[in-house]
Amino acid sequence: MLEVNNLSKNFAGTGRETEFAAVDGISFTLDAGECLGLIGESGCGKSTTARLITGLVQADAGSVLLEGEEILGRKGRRQREVYRKIQMVFQTPQDSFDPMQTLETGILEAFRNQGMSRKEACLHLPELLKKVELSSETAMRYPRETSGGECQRAAIARALAVQPSLLICDEATSALDAAVQAQIVQLLKKLQREEGLAMLWIGHDLALVRELCSRVIVMRQGKIVEQGETREVLEYPKEEYTKLLMEYSL
Repeated sequence: MLEVNNLSKNFAGTGRETEFAAVDGISFTLDAGECLGLIGESGCGKSTTARLITGLVQADAGSVLLEGEEILGRKGRRQREVYRKIQMVFQTPQDSFDPMQTLETGILEAFRNQGMSRKEACLHLPELLKKVELSSETAMRYPRETSGGECQRAAIARALAVQPSLLICDEATSALDAAVQAQIVQLLKKLQREEGLAMLWIGHDLALVRELCSRVIVMRQGKIVEQGETREVLEYPKEEYTKLLMEYSL
């Protein structure tokens, strides 16, 4: 469903370093309905990889095929087609909503961006809120009036409104307390099962990676150092860096 080939991105460096490779020639695949984990220490290139795939950051080299079609370098209407098929859920959902608008308004905009009338969008809203287990009363609040978990449910609802085939979760639960984190993880598992979503899960909590992901990729300094089935990689790591990650997570 998703095929990434030799993807690369350099950024300007500091001091004597003219530039550095944030993502350095990585390749991987993600099947339909699969949850793939992407792990590594801060600055290893995980989030940049997600932004390259979605087109939020332009790649220097490589290709990204979504359902067999190249999606890198698209502009205008063709790039909007990518945004419909690939949605992201971020670490701090309050920051992704307009503070002057209610959560409901933000979700309705996702419907409207597909060409729906406001009346039609309002008809679809209750079913979507039910899917993410968010009450209509909560949806009518402003982001600052909701908890992190409530706002994240709204962010997931907004992402699902366009019926994507791929959901990228970038540290989507790391800002939540343990109890709420567990609820959101269970919600995502249910939605993946019911909606047939493919998911790219970016995070550092290896317990969540074990629970959610069938395969995992380990990144270091912009490169993939190890990948494979989650249980095999995390329980029997081959690379020294992966072993260190496991030790630090204990």
